[in-house]
Amino acid sequence: MINEAEAGSVIHLENKTYHGKGSVIKIDKDIDIYGADSSGTILDAKFQSKIFKISKNSKVNICAITFVNGYADNNGGAIESNGILTVKDSIFINNH
Repeated sequence: MINEAEAGSVIHLENKTYHGKGSVIKIDKDIDIYGADSSGTILDAKFQSKIFKISKNSKVNICAITFVNGYADNNGGAIESNGILTVKDSIFINNH
């Protein structure tokens, strides 16, 4: 979904838990990602990877998402950002 989106897109995630597949989602464009509600829109990396890696010169806005069980040996358990990142009304739980 995010990989296929065009720059400037707005992504709306459903109120459900999305489980990671063991690899980080790389974001290399300007994009907005909105959950339905931070208590119900959950991204769970299952301690297999970080969730997002945002590239330099990318502007990303994230709102109303819970990030859980992200894992990285360096640079962000849930999110690694080298771009411009704004996070609002979101929750981070058990990330390393």
